[in-house]
Amino acid sequence: RECDAATSAKPFPDGSGTQDDPILICSTTQFNSIGNNCTGGKYYILGKDLNFSGAMPNPIGSKQSMFDGNWNGNGYKIVNYAINGGSGQDVGLFGRAAGANIYNMGFSPNNVCSSPSTFFEYAGGLVGHAGPRTDGQRLIQTIITNMTIDVSVNAAGGFCRQSGGLVGQLNQSIVNNIVITKGRLNVGFSNKMLGLLFADVQDSSITDVIIVGDAFGTESLKSMQSSANNVAIMFGVISGSQVTDVVLVSKAFMPTFGSDGFGVPRGFGLIAGQTGRPNTFTNIKIIGGLYVGGVKYPVKFGTTNSMIGSVIGLVNSPNQYTDVAVY
Repeated sequence: RECDAATSAKPFPDGSGTQDDPILICSTTQFNSIGNNCTGGKYYILGKDLNFSGAMPNPIGSKQSMFDGNWNGNGYKIVNYAINGGSGQDVGLFGRAAGANIYNMGFSPNNVCSSPSTFFEYAGGLVGHAGPRTDGQRLIQTIITNMTIDVSVNAAGGFCRQSGGLVGQLNQSIVNNIVITKGRLNVGFSNKMLGLLFADVQDSSITDVIIVGDAFGTESLKSMQSSANNVAIMFGVISGSQVTDVVLVSKAFMPTFGSDGFGVPRGFGLIAGQTGRPNTFTNIKIIGGLYVGGVKYPVKFGTTNSMIGSVIGLVNSPNQYTDVAVY
């Protein structure tokens, strides 16, 4: 289904929300009209690219009314929106998803958490908080697949915790086929648990992730202060999860410890800032590396003494690694 001038001009979208008659989204006004009216397993389809012109979207779903439907991006993009300014939890295009299916879409927020007036927890460029729901005794996981992302998590100005460019917190969910065509991560004072993709991941499966192109320039991780912790390109913290088939093309830069007021870091890496319960990492390729004071950092896995690594900053329990390499 596609949009035309008549359907785009309506304040509310067409469609009953069934699989055969999905709700057709043709404008930012129609997107914003959904809000908490998002339960019941409805079907949605994007009928054109949406441009928010710098405005912050009204998140679909919240802690009180979780999005549990099927969102087909239909190959279109949602661009030029802010996840920025104000305070609160569960912030993103989708505030909170529970057993949802979100797929086939591109998105590009202006900045995540860049304003000094930003105080967010569980903020994401796509979803603030994604987890499962139950149907009787059956657990239904949130599935996010086939996403193309151009995102900047520029938290040097704002105060953000558990915030990421894709999802803030991911719990018992499945994510696959994700491509970041351009990304940047800057971190500031008191930012905790941040990732360009995910901030906090628990008991989930992440496969087929590619981060390529002009992804991270010399400002990446450069603004980190000593009270920031658990920060990485992919996962701020990850626990009890499986990560498979990742290509990360990135050079991340940190100042020399002790210079310009920069203290000793606590949990910084490219794949994960910190790991909790054992995870499985398979076929992980990092092309570039982590640079401290302009010198490539040689340690892959940090310890309680260093808390920094080119792969994982702090390893708290034994993970399983197969074909994990830094080039």
